[in-house]
Amino acid sequence: MFVQRWSRRFDRMTIEGGGGPWFILALLFVGTVAINPIGFMGGGWDDWQYLDAARCWREYGPCLPHNHWQGRWPVIAPIALLTSLFGENRLSVGLAPLIASLWCLILLVFIGNRIFRPPVGFFAAGLLLCTSAFAIQILDPAVEATELALVLGGVMALLQWRRSKSPIWPALAGLCFGLAFQVRETAVVAALFAAV
Repeated sequence: MFVQRWSRRFDRMTIEGGGGPWFILALLFVGTVAINPIGFMGGGWDDWQYLDAARCWREYGPCLPHNHWQGRWPVIAPIALLTSLFGENRLSVGLAPLIASLWCLILLVFIGNRIFRPPVGFFAAGLLLCTSAFAIQILDPAVEATELALVLGGVMALLQWRRSKSPIWPALAGLCFGLAFQVRETAVVAALFAAV
């Protein structure tokens, strides 16, 4: 009885946009970014490689890749777009991974709540946010957040397809998984698990 009542309450909060769990997750996100605002490091690391590729895109349009960093255009294109709109600085370089990280957390909430009932999605997103491997890359141009966002987008599209049976959802799932594979080949493992 008690569990059912709380389950219905969390269901209303996730469906109707109630404040409690979303507010807590937002506070945790802001706190994590405030504690670790490092973001772009440069100096030949991966983030510098992605920024260098984004500079090429910004100046000449889509460039042919000369190395594996430049071939990951789902990571590069948003950075190129945002740095061309807002100028090249630490904030604009970190904006694309910030959006991808937020998208990961939101999708994880919806997927967890849909499969296992609320508040499991909120707990999963909170745990992911507290994981140092995720938290240190929130503002860092890297492949992990973009790949995870695309994989979770594909999973969410498949879950929506199971509910509605509309033909658009498998196509969207395939697009998300294909883009995730374009980011990094390890995404094929997630696509295989989703196919099962």
